[in-house]
Amino acid sequence: MSDTTPRPFTLRDLSLPSRLTLAVFLVTVGLGYVAALFNLRAQEGRPGEFMPSADDVVKIYHRNPAGVSQLERLLESHPSLPFNGQGSMRAAFTRQVAGGWEAARRRKAEAMKLDLSKAEDRANVELAVQLDLEGERQALVHWVRKGLPKADYEANRHALPAEMGLVPISERFVEVDNGVRYAKIKSIIDVRCARCHDERVGGPGSEYPLTSYARLAPYGNPEGPTGKSLSKLALSTHVHLLGTTILFALSGFILSFSGYPALLRAIICPLPLVAFLADVACQWLARLDPPAGEYFARAIVVTGGLVAAGLGTQVLLGLFALFGTTGRAVLTVLILLAGLGGYAVKEKFFDPMLEKEAKEAKANDPIPPGQPSPPVRHKVSTLERLLEAPADEEFNINGSMRSAFTTRLAGRGGWERIAAQSLKIDPKDRKAMAKNKDRIEKELYRLTDGERRAVVEWVRQGLGKEAYEEDRFELKGGLADMRITPKFVEEEEGKRFAKVKSIFQARCARCHDTGVSARYANQIPLTNYDEIADYYRRKD
Repeated sequence: MSDTTPRPFTLRDLSLPSRLTLAVFLVTVGLGYVAALFNLRAQEGRPGEFMPSADDVVKIYHRNPAGVSQLERLLESHPSLPFNGQGSMRAAFTRQVAGGWEAARRRKAEAMKLDLSKAEDRANVELAVQLDLEGERQALVHWVRKGLPKADYEANRHALPAEMGLVPISERFVEVDNGVRYAKIKSIIDVRCARCHDERVGGPGSEYPLTSYARLAPYGNPEGPTGKSLSKLALSTHVHLLGTTILFALSGFILSFSGYPALLRAIICPLPLVAFLADVACQWLARLDPPAGEYFARAIVVTGGLVAAGLGTQVLLGLFALFGTTGRAVLTVLILLAGLGGYAVKEKFFDPMLEKEAKEAKANDPIPPGQPSPPVRHKVSTLERLLEAPADEEFNINGSMRSAFTTRLAGRGGWERIAAQSLKIDPKDRKAMAKNKDRIEKELYRLTDGERRAVVEWVRQGLGKEAYEEDRFELKGGLADMRITPKFVEEEEGKRFAKVKSIFQARCARCHDTGVSARYANQIPLTNYDEIADYYRRKD
């Protein structure tokens, strides 16, 4: 008896033109997804990294784990991050984005009585303008950390702490009254932020206007979500669910008519759709309060990986199901050639691009001395926290030790002379010293903060014992050219080395020593490597 059961229809039953059309469609879908990955990398990736990390995804969809407001995060994050609401807005206070650079240069040159036609004078003027911009940013960050006081915004007058007394700020944004410096917060926001974040100007920034306190305040709430806004989530969900899912459904539908085992098809065909729905759901659930929201945000990495794996499997299996032995051999050769071509592109273009980005982000670090580092998204040592916490926090083990590197606490013996010499001013010339008093004070601030940054970098690189004992820590990248007190730095064969041991003894151990009478500090000695390492091993 013969089996009269009809053979199920498969892709091989289609005509050659139909199969070629489906093959091109599958290849196009695969390339489209690769393009989407490149777009994701361009929009959310960090310089030098192939794709956003799990921590980046948490920041994008949930909130900054440090618990700061979105406004503070955007003002503090490294300016090399994407210039958007999930990256950084710090670049708004740099030469590249701030606007009015040439006018500011001319005003500063006139105020400093320097000649812009001379290279040395021009360099000093441009540094001063950049430091003024950085001072504006620091003043704005201080206002945000104080809770965005509405009265200060409306009065355009925010009192700055004594620790910021030497931080330069553009003259038009600061005033002094009875010895207290006040930053014109509203003016800073109007000039640096609202000029783009205004619904009347158009562009991406106009969707998030910052032209009034009511519009600004929600971004300063440290308890609120700092990830993607509801409007952005709604838009991306609408576009992707109605567009991307159609492509996933078609690629799965094509594979469903292949001759592969039914169980395999039952798993692979709907996999990208199911994973994508889970991905979208996690994006919304990531807005929940911690810890649930963070878990869902981290799950996005998994669901995204499943989408990529499922779609890639669909495309490859679908292509091989369309052709016989000869066609599959041709496909294998083409796929191998495409792989070799992709590898060559990666080696010749993509990897050098990532390496260049990483080097530029480090070597051309636009973060001047004296500013807090970007919020750290992982546990750091107690030592690093104390050195990096804002100087206006309480000066103790629970607050900040940054003030040990300011003129308020670092000691000033002979430093005016050192700062003057750094500016090529004769310290014996009393008239020159008096005339350049402000410049000398600012230079003194930069020199001492250079010491702090050197120590912070030494800590971040693992507290090298050899570098401490030899009093010789190499300064690399963006730190190689920073200002630092001359007695704590030396140069050799084009390299610069910070004397971290000497810095600790001068700035820390002078109080943190059992032999001194400093209140409480003598109970936490930092006179040798082992004592310092104890606070490196502690994690906050």
